[in-house]
Amino acid sequence: MMKRMHGVLGLLLAVIFIGGVMTSPASAGNVYVAGALAGESFYKDGSVVAFEAVLYQDGESFWGDCVDADGSSSKITGTITGNALSFFKTYDGDNHRVQYAGDLIPETNTVTGHWRMDPNNINTGTFKMTIRGNKM
Repeated sequence: MMKRMHGVLGLLLAVIFIGGVMTSPASAGNVYVAGALAGESFYKDGSVVAFEAVLYQDGESFWGDCVDADGSSSKITGTITGNALSFFKTYDGDNHRVQYAGDLIPETNTVTGHWRMDPNNINTGTFKMTIRGNKM
């Protein structure tokens, strides 16, 4: 009887462990990107604009405040699906928007991708940002 109980207990623990692993946020595709971040936008002419932001997240939606190195401030709103991020920076004052799309590399907490300033893709470039202090 005791042997059978240990076997059942072991099986129950195995099911709980495997179930916990299978339903963990990382394996379900939920990535946490909230936290402080630092980044750079790269332009075709070789110029670089640094920025810093703080992001908050609820499920697949995230938002936050951003400040560029030149002092320009903007609001960030976006979504994340798996490791793919898509977001807009909407600048205070003139309300122009820049669209960003990139992929998160969880091992390094970095996101790399492309940005565009208009629908005709005339003003485009790449970006890289590092999320610091997030809890992935």
